[in-house]
Amino acid sequence: MRCFIAIELNDAVRHILADLIRELATFKAPIKWVEPENLHLTVKFLGSIPDDQVSPLSEQLTCLSRSFQPFTFSVTGTGSFPNWERPRVLWVGATEEETFRRLHREVEDVTVAFGVDREGRPFHPHITLGRVRELRGLPPVIDALRRLQDRSFGFVIADHLTLFESRLSSSGPTYRIVSQHPFASRGGIASDRWDTVA
Repeated sequence: MRCFIAIELNDAVRHILADLIRELATFKAPIKWVEPENLHLTVKFLGSIPDDQVSPLSEQLTCLSRSFQPFTFSVTGTGSFPNWERPRVLWVGATEEETFRRLHREVEDVTVAFGVDREGRPFHPHITLGRVRELRGLPPVIDALRRLQDRSFGFVIADHLTLFESRLSSSGPTYRIVSQHPFASRGGIASDRWDTVA
């Protein structure tokens, strides 16, 4: 299973970002925009995980999640990886970076035991809006995003981690929730949603 661990967004923020994507898409630049239902904040991309390792991994994520309290973050600002001059990934940012870095660090401590490599660069919490296919025609999009570097797009209460499966197809990825792992104040339940592993 091709998996990643993420923080889900609420409907209000998702709708705001979907409107932003629709507005940016009018420039007709060569960008693969993220479908609104797929918007999320990735904590850790895992790659391929053997089916028989998914349940043990989920159990470890449950233990990890109990050490965190729910927190609120603002979806704020815009940016591009690696930079604005040669953009490959367009994104909006998130506050509470220290909390996210701790979360990312502890997730890495868990997932390295399942053969997942640690990141070779600092973690920067963000929500991907689109991936640039080529640089032609980008300036209007970049100009529009740079004018929004101080804009807030709403707030999210992060109260659980979600393990997703990503299924790739010619029409784009689809994401399936494998398990959800509540933070401490939601009662320390092992998981309030499980889907059967195919």
